[in-house]
Amino acid sequence: MELLLPEDTENTQTTRLAEVAALREQLALAEAKATRAKAAQRDLHEQLTAARAFQNDPLRLREQQALLILNEMYQFVALLDTHGNELETNQTSLDAVGLRREDCIGHLFWEIPVWPHSILKDLQASFQHVITTGEFMRFEVEFFAPGKELELLTTDITLKPILNTQGEVTFVVLEGRDITQSKWAEAEIVRKNEELEVQSRRVQEANRLKSEFLANMSHELRTPLNAIMGFTQLIYNEDAGPISEEQKEYLGDILSSSQHLLQLINDVLDLAKVEAGKMTFSPEEIDLNQLVGEVRDILRPLINSKNIHFETEFDTTLNGVVIDPAKLKQVLYNYLSNAIKFTPEEGQVTIRLRAEGEDAFRLEVEDTGIGIQPENLGRLFVEFQQLDAGMTKQYQGTGLGLALTRRIVEAQGGKVGVHSTPGQGSTFFAILPRIATVMVERDDDEEDVAKPMLSLPERPDAPSVLIVEDEPKDRRQLIQAFTQAGYNVEVAATGTQALAQCRQRSFDVITLDLLLPDLSGWEVLRAIRGEGPNREVPVIVVTLVTEKEVGLGFPIQDVLNKPVTLEQVFSSLERVKKGPPVV
Repeated sequence: MELLLPEDTENTQTTRLAEVAALREQLALAEAKATRAKAAQRDLHEQLTAARAFQNDPLRLREQQALLILNEMYQFVALLDTHGNELETNQTSLDAVGLRREDCIGHLFWEIPVWPHSILKDLQASFQHVITTGEFMRFEVEFFAPGKELELLTTDITLKPILNTQGEVTFVVLEGRDITQSKWAEAEIVRKNEELEVQSRRVQEANRLKSEFLANMSHELRTPLNAIMGFTQLIYNEDAGPISEEQKEYLGDILSSSQHLLQLINDVLDLAKVEAGKMTFSPEEIDLNQLVGEVRDILRPLINSKNIHFETEFDTTLNGVVIDPAKLKQVLYNYLSNAIKFTPEEGQVTIRLRAEGEDAFRLEVEDTGIGIQPENLGRLFVEFQQLDAGMTKQYQGTGLGLALTRRIVEAQGGKVGVHSTPGQGSTFFAILPRIATVMVERDDDEEDVAKPMLSLPERPDAPSVLIVEDEPKDRRQLIQAFTQAGYNVEVAATGTQALAQCRQRSFDVITLDLLLPDLSGWEVLRAIRGEGPNREVPVIVVTLVTEKEVGLGFPIQDVLNKPVTLEQVFSSLERVKKGPPVV
């Protein structure tokens, strides 16, 4: 047996003590690991338990989903309690104002440092109104976001109450929408509109001045042309001496071209009068059947010359129409003369009048003429537009008749249009109010057509003339011409006035316009020829109809085309003295 020395025993004990300490340290580490493992296991168990509970709780699941959706919304959204504290807000709100979540949650929403100080009291008052009444509030707010003092934001804010089953407000949803760009766009649109309005007013003023200039140029434009036509007519009629057939042919060309130019000037001036607001409308109750008959009678010679079959169709329920008869005659005359012009011999023309709803009526003129190509329909009713140069040569016209028709109809609150099939014919229509109320201001120098002019000075032993004319400018021209020709002049503006004056006294000459506001010129003529002191008095028809056939079949002495010149009056009076009536 080995014997240990004392120093050896001391070393052995020291070693064993070190080993025991090491073992205890390892044991402590193992126990710590075991404790941590148990804690992790417990935490994991708790998380699993919580997850299972969350999955089994639909309310919590919907809440989490709602928060996810809330953060994806582009609007600013915050949930407030009934005191105004923010309970929840979305990320869009935080990003817009540059704040953190803790800067907002738990704070009164009007104390969050984004609102202008000037509206804080209004915010509180609006919130209290929502809480008290349960009504939502909406307003716009402009503010500078923190850190973005140079960027002004405009926000559309809405406070919406959330009510419980008892109708009490439990929460308030604050919604905001950045409308900065849209407000800027609106302001830009307003600015552009103001600029356009200014430009539009300038264009309208320029157009008005142009139209007013043309409307006032009537005398200056017509007088030189009338002088050319008058003196040419004198030479053509050989009143200034005999001329050769070749010279007469040339003079005939001058007269034809001058008449065409005069009609163009008249149409342009009429258009200018409408645009300048100087065309007069005098609505009155009319008999549509009678009015159509009067226009038809004026154009009957042209209808008969082409053997055109003419029909009229009337809606028996259409009555009580109050409109300017002279202007309606002008519209019908333009449509009907065009239909006759473009309809071949033995074709058909139909006039229709029918109700268009309760407040309007429809006038149609249908023909079996050449029709219009679809690509040309848009050029109708447009000033200074003619469909075809070759057609213009074949069918005389100024190209302004339909444009003037459109202006007259639209000035009374109506509209025009056309349906056409090439090679089969066209139907032109106008829709007008049954009761027209438009009254356009007259020219200052125009007389009231309802008042006959009986105040002209008379000259003893001078011959007398009755001028039956409703258009003031044409009336003045006739008065001037006959006065210079040495006549005492009396004037009637309507057919009724003319018949009354013809029953009272006899005249040496009567001039008769065919388009009168109340009666047809032919009706007036028949009445004059039927009884009274003027049965044998020479009658000179003054008309816009240029075709010579207009007078065939009626006992008249001469036909003059408007506007009438002094030379035309002298020539006509000479023809009246020399020969019997034209028919």
